[in-house]
Amino acid sequence: MATPVNAAKGSELIRSQTGRSFTRQALEKACRNGGLRGSPCVLQLNPLRVDADTLVEQYLSRVAPYQSLNESPGKRTTDPPPTVPSDPLAERPPERNKRPAQPAPAPTASRSGPTPDYNTERAWTEYERNRGLMLANLKDEGLLVYREDMEQAYSAVLANMMARAYAAAKQIKLQIPHITIEEMNRIEKIVLDVFEETSQDDFEELPE
Repeated sequence: MATPVNAAKGSELIRSQTGRSFTRQALEKACRNGGLRGSPCVLQLNPLRVDADTLVEQYLSRVAPYQSLNESPGKRTTDPPPTVPSDPLAERPPERNKRPAQPAPAPTASRSGPTPDYNTERAWTEYERNRGLMLANLKDEGLLVYREDMEQAYSAVLANMMARAYAAAKQIKLQIPHITIEEMNRIEKIVLDVFEETSQDDFEELPE
């Protein structure tokens, strides 16, 4: 049956039976992250409880071989020295019969500049020629509309709508004679604002 003791009594037990200075803090560190981590002598970590019957044996086998006798008590370590992995590249034997890499040839300067791609230039030429023929056919068939003509037609429609708006305001006054001048001005302003918001400048937003 295990005999649980705390960290202070455990460190004192190690000191009395081995003659080595092993502080309570060093014992706690060894049990949590050091050589005694996972040892059967560790019964509980928080608070630390160790088995007095197996503590010294576990200490001598797992911690003492890595603990320097020349170290001062405050600087002793309970962790085994880290193992430095070997460099696989350093152990690789030198390769033989391997030709050195040849340098890339230096680019030669061109006197006439970059040579154009014949296929690309021919494709663009065909595209421009077909586009010109398409526009000419649309013009002959009366399907091609010029922007200037659209602007003139838009301005004419807008002027006609503005004239009708003024006439509508006068017709309201004649049909409803009891409307005051102030009310008539409000009606006229409401009607005209609708058309004034549509100006010729809005034509610029139309797609080409």
